[in-house]
Amino acid sequence: MGEPAKMLVLDAILQTVRTENLIEQTQTTGEVLLNGLKDFNTTYPHLIRNARGRGTFCAFDMPTASLRDKFLFELRNLGTD
Repeated sequence: MGEPAKMLVLDAILQTVRTENLIEQTQTTGEVLLNGLKDFNTTYPHLIRNARGRGTFCAFDMPTASLRDKFLFELRNLGTD
């Protein structure tokens, strides 16, 4: 059946997910994120391709690995402030 303390923690987590509507919020947030990526895909087709996702798990392709690496490097540098 499992360790009782872990079962209590799991129960608390599930209650929070239900009471705060976290699944619905994730779906709504994911739609906003994916629509934004699709807009970028339309505006910058030479940079962003094949925007896709479900919930907040989204992805897109870039034309080359070197462009992708440069993009990730720049994003990481923006996050250091």
